[in-house]
Amino acid sequence: MGYSHWSDDAFQARQDHRRSSGQTAFTYDAWVRATGQTRVHSQMDPFGVTRESRDSAEHPDSLAIGVMFDVTGSMGSVPRTLQTKLGSLMRLLVEKGYVAHPQVLFGAIGDANCDRVPLQVGQFESGLEMDDDLGKIYLEGGGGGQVHESYELAIAFFALHTAIDCFDKRGPPRAWCRSCSGATIISTSSPPTPPMAAATMCRAAGVRCWASVSCCWRRRPPCARPSRWPSG
Repeated sequence: MGYSHWSDDAFQARQDHRRSSGQTAFTYDAWVRATGQTRVHSQMDPFGVTRESRDSAEHPDSLAIGVMFDVTGSMGSVPRTLQTKLGSLMRLLVEKGYVAHPQVLFGAIGDANCDRVPLQVGQFESGLEMDDDLGKIYLEGGGGGQVHESYELAIAFFALHTAIDCFDKRGPPRAWCRSCSGATIISTSSPPTPPMAAATMCRAAGVRCWASVSCCWRRRPPCARPSRWPSG
């Protein structure tokens, strides 16, 4: 994915049309609330998928960037705010020269213990498809009120269910935090849950892991080094 190009003019035309017609950018969320059919959008479903960020003639030096939103409680306002600023974000990244070929994936995180849709994952995209994926997010607004959310779902998904050229081709050994290896950004409102069991991750979001996962920064999650990663 990620073969198109960002057009600021096209995005602004979309925004002008939405404002003039009173349409929301989050069309799937509106559909769920209107119909009462609570389920993940078919194109945001994490079960049994691998998300790819690949180099191409259009983007020979792709950089995978995952942006995951906590959509529990009142945090649903965060993706709404970012959607209005998507044009500014892309101008900053591309026109200012910070990232020549970003491929951005948008998704959402809830609570694996009680939410109907605890993980939603789009595609790595470079053009207006990013805006399309934001529109497919269901802003569930759930959470269990136990001061923890299931951020481990996103961490395990990116570790085990992605294939990205910026790491596979250009990620140097031992450079776990360098930008050339890609980036994951998670908006949070609560501490992560205690180590999440592999069975819970598989049941809630189809994430296949062989051990429990912890977001604790003091140690790398046991799922975060699949066999393709360097051993140093």
